[in-house]
Amino acid sequence: MEMTRKDFLQTVAAAGAWAAVSKSPNATAAAKGKLTRGVSLYSYQEEFYTRAMTLEDCLSEASSIGAAAIELLPEEMVPDFPNPSDKWVEQWRGWMDKYHLVADTYCQFQDTVLTKGVDLSLDEGVAMLERDLKLANRMGFKHMRLLIGTPISVVEKALPLAEKYNVWMGYEIHAPATTDTRLVQRWIQTIEKLKTRNLGIIPDFGIFQTKPPRVARDRQIRDGLVTEKIAKYIEQAFAAKTPKATAAAEVAKMSPKSGDTRYVDMVYNTRAQDPKQLLALKSYIRHFHAKFYEMTEDYRESCIPYEQVIPVLLEGGIEASMSSEYEGQRHTQDAFETDSCEQVRRQHVMFRRLLGEA
Repeated sequence: MEMTRKDFLQTVAAAGAWAAVSKSPNATAAAKGKLTRGVSLYSYQEEFYTRAMTLEDCLSEASSIGAAAIELLPEEMVPDFPNPSDKWVEQWRGWMDKYHLVADTYCQFQDTVLTKGVDLSLDEGVAMLERDLKLANRMGFKHMRLLIGTPISVVEKALPLAEKYNVWMGYEIHAPATTDTRLVQRWIQTIEKLKTRNLGIIPDFGIFQTKPPRVARDRQIRDGLVTEKIAKYIEQAFAAKTPKATAAAEVAKMSPKSGDTRYVDMVYNTRAQDPKQLLALKSYIRHFHAKFYEMTEDYRESCIPYEQVIPVLLEGGIEASMSSEYEGQRHTQDAFETDSCEQVRRQHVMFRRLLGEA
């Protein structure tokens, strides 16, 4: 009988594989910082949506690969959101104990418009944020992710509430934004001005991306939006540091589709941030989104250089949780069955190697 992925994880062979990875020469030695492995349950969204996995299954899976910190999208997975019953909350806390997990980060989605053409007022925005702070507190979460579009005025007014409910809020820095953009600098200035300990930043590893995900490219090719030959030329030109204007002119000679022309912009707009730039901001960081699109069979991400980033963060003394955030399923679900669990498992094999875990 064929062995399942979970069966594999429970075998002696699996234990040997983990041990071999941990002894890899790439493991970071004598690191000054600490990154705690976790999983965003967003990673399992395909299986959750198709009912192949329940919420408890997702938690059990995360625990089975040695993850500790859980990140949750409550609107997706909490029954009767935003007012689950006390019985359900008690069950949630019981699952945390059962699977030796920590409710680490609550993902908040701040609506700014509920009626077409009418922006929410400041007080309405604060009330919505308080709704989530209250639920995060009930479920035991200490961190909250804020989307990049959450108004800073709302966040400022809600800071006393964050303190009341004992929740640290972090703005997500998501590509194409980087730490040196004006919006991020404004967040930092606000934190410094208010001298608050309840607000910070959550960098997404997409800011370190060096090229577009090949699974996304291949989906566009299958959908007939991009020409394979042209896409590969654009990527090769970008890798060779060919000027964008030169590449665009060459593409124009190849009878391109409109998608091919847009792909030039997509590839050339890729801007990988130097991870060393985060070190000056480490006091504002408590959590990372470990974004990934595709983990290969040799346990490497195809477009985000984790091997270059994680050692810098550790050597720089950053201490934070780091949750897997798998986003490749949306680009592959048309072609083959998604196995999000295998993809996340592979990422944690890589994490163990880079973190030097035994």
